[in-house]
Amino acid sequence: MANLFARKPIDKLMAEAQEVGEHTLKRSLGPMNLVALGIGAIIGAGIFSTVGSAAAGNVAVAISWSELTNIGTLFAFVLVAIGILVLRRTNPDAPRPFRTPLVPWVPLLAIASCGYLMLQLPRVTWERFVIWLVIGIGVYFAYGYRHSRLRHESRLND
Repeated sequence: MANLFARKPIDKLMAEAQEVGEHTLKRSLGPMNLVALGIGAIIGAGIFSTVGSAAAGNVAVAISWSELTNIGTLFAFVLVAIGILVLRRTNPDAPRPFRTPLVPWVPLLAIASCGYLMLQLPRVTWERFVIWLVIGIGVYFAYGYRHSRLRHESRLND
């Protein structure tokens, strides 16, 4: 549990990003990856339309799901805007292929407008959002703890 909040230096992260091998992030998609992505999109669209058709009989369910989707998306936008502000201050010289214009105004306006829209959602949506957020954070940390390279490296060094 001591390594739960362990951090890697930026140099080590950059070196790992340049690694080539089985456990690295692919930089491009080949033909089979694109086919798999297309099939996944078709299956996802089918599931989405099936759920939408089933919910058409019960409009309250459809509205509830749409509000939950709205709050999740708005929250993600708020986190991205906060991330832009934090990274511009803590790591101003990092290479950025895309730079957000008019910083800090655009991120601050994004936080304010998304926050306003989130506050307009009903209380039950907030309650469901917090429940799903807690579940998601639990899954994230459980997976990260079990699959952490840092944890496995420290075990080998002990």
